Amino acid sequence: PTEEGPLVCSLMARELRGSRYEGLWISRKGPAGHYYLGDEQEGHNLPTTDKDGDPIHPRVHAVVKVVSDQLVISGFFLDPDDDTMSPAKVPIGPFLSVYFEGMSVREASNAWKNGPPKRLATPRLAPAAVPAVPNVPASALAKPGVHLDPKLQELQAGLPPGWEVRESRSKRGMYFFAHPASGRSQMERPKA
Repeated sequence: PTEEGPLVCSLMARELRGSRYEGLWISRKGPAGHYYLGDEQEGHNLPTTDKDGDPIHPRVHAVVKVVSDQLVISGFFLDPDDDTMSPAKVPIGPFLSVYFEGMSVREASNAWKNGPPKRLATPRLAPAAVPAVPNVPASALAKPGVHLDPKLQELQAGLPPGWEVRESRSKRGMYFFAHPASGRSQMERPKA
């Protein structure tokens, strides 16, 4: 249960590697199986209108399920304020091509049949950013010569043993907590 979010986010991100959606922000939302795909931050590089000029919300609330040993988007919510789910039942890649590019489900499924489609000459999403701040275990703070930015120092201070702060590869300035020995990661500060 607590591992579901990071595991599903990681698996979905892996399915997008090499595609125009590589680096897409994916995060768990509330109940099990609910995720946000995309974000509303400036520079997200997602389309905001479809081919008819109608608005596209750059962050979609999707429900993810395992069907025949594959993660699929079983449904999504068109309006962030509406609780009516629209059915989808397609893997994440084809879903994003339908949602953001206006492809038909058949076109999108064919495009993704042999893995991610080739990147466009000008990709919609920037590749994942290389962290500007190294991932440094809390124990390194006491070592001479290790200088961290103040925000990172504040986050690192007082972490339980084995935990460290890491910067998101796709969102500079966003940090999460990781416990490499157990493979866990989370947004909430771990309790001692």
